[in-house]
Amino acid sequence: MSMRGRATLAALLLAVGLLTVVGASSMKSTAIIKHERAVSRGEPSVPPESSSYTPFMVLGWLGAAAGGVLVVLTIRDMTRQIGDIQSKVEAQMRMEAAVKRDVKPKP
Repeated sequence: MSMRGRATLAALLLAVGLLTVVGASSMKSTAIIKHERAVSRGEPSVPPESSSYTPFMVLGWLGAAAGGVLVVLTIRDMTRQIGDIQSKVEAQMRMEAAVKRDVKPKP
């Protein structure tokens, strides 16, 4: 996979993972608040399952963690590639500086 593809996949995993966590957390909180309001009004209400949103939050955290790891790996590969290019350019500049040049200009 190319570096651009890996970076795009990492960003998507990170964003979708965090959005999943936030969405599941807010749905869980909303269910709890609705239950508390119904109980305070005296209406019969079934307490929400606290574990029903947990798998979505776990999947979200796993996706976000995987995205973060992919971002770090992509940055590492990019810095290696930049370092390799820099080394090649430095070697080429040394070779060009070592070549003897004619002091006299040609007419």
